[in-house]
Amino acid sequence: MIMAEHTELRPNRFTTWSFALLTGYIVENHHNYIRAAAPVIAGHLAAVVHDHGAAHPELRKVQTVFAAVVDDLNQHMWKEENILFPYMRDMVAARHEGRAPMPAPFASVSMPVARMMADHEQADDELAQIRDLTRGYVVPGDACETYRACLGALEEFEHDLHEHVHLENTILFPRAVAFEQED
Repeated sequence: MIMAEHTELRPNRFTTWSFALLTGYIVENHHNYIRAAAPVIAGHLAAVVHDHGAAHPELRKVQTVFAAVVDDLNQHMWKEENILFPYMRDMVAARHEGRAPMPAPFASVSMPVARMMADHEQADDELAQIRDLTRGYVVPGDACETYRACLGALEEFEHDLHEHVHLENTILFPRAVAFEQED
């Protein structure tokens, strides 16, 4: 199983970090975790659906919802890594260097932040659906080792996403909006 680096989310630890350090941490620890864990989980799901789908028809829905979550997260992470995070880092650097920030494809950083937060809410809703379908990731009595590993990995994936979203929604994004408004 791919394991994310789960840290105790002590607000002071992250609130003192620079935009570069915090966005780098999110990419290295959370985005890269998603990229590594998603194909493993998808593989487990394919095997489990094949072997247990007749007895557990909810697994097909879990597989479908998980594929949608991963597709949405991949698009979301691309936007953060290629547009939003570089803009945030440049916005800070530009102010410190006394220059204008790079041109943005949005009027205010609050616009993409709102979109990213909506994406987070959608992913959380979809993972809650998976949690409900699996009855809280409870392993059924007829489960094989792959089934057990799959449910454990899905639970770990949800936990990691909650940490990831917490860092962005409660620390990074509010700081970026406030920093932009300081001008």
